[in-house]
Amino acid sequence: MTEWTRLLNLSIELSGVILCAMGMLLVILSPNIQKQTARYFLALYSGIFLYAASSVAGLLMRGEPGANFRAALSITNYIEFLMPVVLLYVVTRYLLSILAPDNELRGMRILFLALLLIAAALLTVSQFTGLYYRIDENNLYQRQAGYPLSFAIPALMILAELCLLIRYRDRLSKREQIAFWIYTVVPVLGMIPQSIYYGPSFTIFATIVAGLAMYVFIVIDQTEHYYKKREENARQQASIQVLQMRPHFIYNTMMSIYYLCQQDPKKAQQVTLDFTSYLRNNFTAIVKADTIPFTEELEHTRAYLAVEQVRFEDKLFLEMDT
Repeated sequence: MTEWTRLLNLSIELSGVILCAMGMLLVILSPNIQKQTARYFLALYSGIFLYAASSVAGLLMRGEPGANFRAALSITNYIEFLMPVVLLYVVTRYLLSILAPDNELRGMRILFLALLLIAAALLTVSQFTGLYYRIDENNLYQRQAGYPLSFAIPALMILAELCLLIRYRDRLSKREQIAFWIYTVVPVLGMIPQSIYYGPSFTIFATIVAGLAMYVFIVIDQTEHYYKKREENARQQASIQVLQMRPHFIYNTMMSIYYLCQQDPKKAQQVTLDFTSYLRNNFTAIVKADTIPFTEELEHTRAYLAVEQVRFEDKLFLEMDT
């Protein structure tokens, strides 16, 4: 690896570390992301952060003499090789949670977990046998004959994920489909040159780009859904409040007050207060975006029933126990 390539890789990976940290902060601060999606992106960005940070550490330590550096390099290399598989597993788990929240595709969950465990086992074996790579006496990383095999498990996972995307595409929104296709295709575009040419960190760069693009499409989709749901709730709330103020109820109440003004003026005053309270709560609820506190709803109900009691007299009895 030339010095220019080393500097390029450091720039890519440090940028990835910073972008992932910012991404995690955005996820935490975003008010419109579903909890499940927020947990997913925190896991995804934490994984990419660890992936890029391990690569940075490895680049800085390669060629440094000593047993301590050799041990540290073994750890960073292990993380670098394992994280792409872990990230694919995280992405697919999230995909399955959208496609089959009722655990319908349990077999696929087991399959991806098995592939993850196999990848971890092969990588562990490689640490001691040099199947994928070895660290020479100068603490420099050297690819071995079995290196292409390290891409076999990720390739199988990507193929299975593609099958899921095609088979169950009708269960995803358009933006969700684009997001998952990006994270499926873009890392492959990075893996192909990485498997042939030992130079720039194609796979890490592709993973960072795919993770950020996925966030954009998923968050836009959920934000749009959030505001549509909010508008729908507001319309439903307005409709409910309007239905509660049916014309015949208002006419009957006004006529009751009219007759009570002669028969029982004090009672007429009380009914007028109750009716005013009822109308005020109704109009307040129509323009209010938040949920109604229970105490307000209880008072609203009491005012309504107090007005109705005047109409029905001994036919309507009310007892409140809260």
